[in-house]
Amino acid sequence: YKGNLGERKQTLTWSVVLAIPILVSQFYLIFWQTYILRIEVVLCGILLVMVILEVILSFACIWSFQRHESFIRR
Repeated sequence: YKGNLGERKQTLTWSVVLAIPILVSQFYLIFWQTYILRIEVVLCGILLVMVILEVILSFACIWSFQRHESFIRR
């Protein structure tokens, strides 16, 4: 598999949509769970940062692909 070489916005949109339940579950594990260990806070925090970074980069790619499509159509 070669990744998103086709520059399809649909795959990135699905990535963002699927990241929402992951973010909600991580917030639950960090803030709303009754008993939590320090290692859980560290690991969930790392995962939370990585997923947020993934969402930000996905939006940047979607915006870049959209700009490139509108430039090609002119």
